Amino acid sequence: MLRAAVDDGVLLSNPAEKLGRQLRLVASKATRQEEIKAMTREQRRAFLDAAAQEPLRYHALLFTLAGTGMRLGECLGLEPEDIHQATQQIRVARAWLDGQVTTPKSGHGRTIDISRKLSEVLSRWDLERTTEKLRRGWAEMPRWLYYSDAGTPLDDSNVRKVMTRVLKRAKLPVHFTPHCLRHTHASLMLQEGESPAYVQRQLGHASIQLTVDTYGKWLPMGSKGAVDRLDEVAADQSGSKMVATSGGEPSKLWSWREESNLQPVVYKTTALPIELRQPACIFNSLRGSVKVSRSVRYGLSHGSIWLERREPLGGLLQDTIG
Repeated sequence: MLRAAVDDGVLLSNPAEKLGRQLRLVASKATRQEEIKAMTREQRRAFLDAAAQEPLRYHALLFTLAGTGMRLGECLGLEPEDIHQATQQIRVARAWLDGQVTTPKSGHGRTIDISRKLSEVLSRWDLERTTEKLRRGWAEMPRWLYYSDAGTPLDDSNVRKVMTRVLKRAKLPVHFTPHCLRHTHASLMLQEGESPAYVQRQLGHASIQLTVDTYGKWLPMGSKGAVDRLDEVAADQSGSKMVATSGGEPSKLWSWREESNLQPVVYKTTALPIELRQPACIFNSLRGSVKVSRSVRYGLSHGSIWLERREPLGGLLQDTIG
């Protein structure tokens, strides 16, 4: 319970953590991963649909938690100026904990990305905030992005009550907490194949190791077919190439004689035929003669150097650098 309070940003630290280490009561990495409660994609969608039926301030707040992976205290500490609509980003610069402003748990701020849909919901909430200011006759807007009727930051207990109501409406287990939305964001991002380094930056973890230790079971494990794809890539890069006829369609292989084909021995990457083009100058001739109807441009995966080969009227195979 104390660890969950720290995760949610309600407590700055766990007073029992040091004692737990001394008594060797700290859970293992595998145990911690099993204890994490994260929604599936379908559950998250049902939750957000149910949250949309709440007043806009709670809908926007719950969507912010689910769409960014922020801790509850960080979300309650947001100010309107932290939202950057032009870049679709949020600056997490502070947290609201125990009735006071403090730094985020990581000890420093961070900038996180938001989706287009969340950006639209935040724009609607910004407009409603302006309308509410005029309706209430406030001289100034409240400092906080999410505030109570008195203009003060929302109390975390009220947020939990609203979330429980939303969970019941969506027919989801009520054991989900605001911090479970953070777990949901991280686990779904990793399942989508996002880099653990990117997820670490979004969550504000101190190290990528913490991200992997916490959410490792959601990382894609790959498949046996990956080793076969490595060989396929190698074959594509080192195999024979097709030439184009005057009609633009591939016709036949260059040659079965390897010595007659152009070999990129000077470069670390394989040259691929990517363009038909007349060479600008001729600087060197190669051995052998291969009948080629057009000049073929070879592009390298690094740099802007290209190599051409053609057959001039005399029948010698020559190279061109452009």
